[in-house]
Amino acid sequence: MIRVGIIGAGYMGRMHAAIYQKIEDVKIIAIADTHMDMAQAIGDAFEAQIYSSVAEMLKKAELDMVDICLPTPLHKETTLFAVKKGIPVLCEKPIALNVFDAKEMIKAASENGTLLMIAHCLRFAREYRLLKKIIMEQRYGKLISLHFHRNSCVPSWSAGNWLADRSKSGGVAMDLHIHDTDQVLYLLGRPQAVYARGSSSNISTFYEYPDVTVYAEASWRSQSKFNYSMGYDAAFEKASVVFLDKKVRITAQNDCPFEMDTVHWEREEALAGLTDDFYQNEIHYFVNCLKNAVAPEICLPMDSMDSLETVTAEIRSVAQNEKIYL
Repeated sequence: MIRVGIIGAGYMGRMHAAIYQKIEDVKIIAIADTHMDMAQAIGDAFEAQIYSSVAEMLKKAELDMVDICLPTPLHKETTLFAVKKGIPVLCEKPIALNVFDAKEMIKAASENGTLLMIAHCLRFAREYRLLKKIIMEQRYGKLISLHFHRNSCVPSWSAGNWLADRSKSGGVAMDLHIHDTDQVLYLLGRPQAVYARGSSSNISTFYEYPDVTVYAEASWRSQSKFNYSMGYDAAFEKASVVFLDKKVRITAQNDCPFEMDTVHWEREEALAGLTDDFYQNEIHYFVNCLKNAVAPEICLPMDSMDSLETVTAEIRSVAQNEKIYL
């Protein structure tokens, strides 16, 4: 039985808690949050003990792992607290607000021989894993261009509205856009340079690679009813692969377009076991790593730091209106 402690009882904490309940041989036994009413709500639902501080929880609860769903400025100190006690950590993205903190987190986990994974959920989304598989196999020839988009209403649901404070969240670039930056690096490796334009509510970036055009954009929209939108458009020599409105559509030369359905997903053997819920895939993966005492190869801490460093360069590019070399 894997005994889980969730740190942070906000939106992500509640979502993660619901997923653990679906996994065999896993039990949430502790919830920590300074907002005791929020912690109590999860505690009551999952029959878990609640704590008003991380220190108290780590001292009193016998845990096999913790899941950190706190505001980004608290990721470093909470992760250090846990890994120095030898407790494996799954931590929400981004890893930290700056590379110096990220390095300290990674170093502490390594020195204490403790598993650490940052929850870059798109690495566990079957639509994005399919794209990686197609690129690696060169199924449709050379990749020519790749475009990502991600748009959301302004995030007003966070406790104390911390997401709207750029000093705490890193703004739209570090909170929202980093999903696609991480995908760019996951699919193609580190770019030679980035050039970005934007404002406090949007960012658009070109990633420089020798043989492919890569572009990603993200925005927070002022309309409160704006529906979340994400997707990609990949052009290959022999096909176009488009993910939009929760559907993957592939149009190949001399072939009729088709949308990925149950039959097509089942044919993709490398994606076997992945559900359409990437949060569930992500958490299940980390739990299995823990059970098997292996490092989480799909999402290494260094990968998360590289994504943070790249987004930081993008933010500098916006501020300086110039290309930033990496």
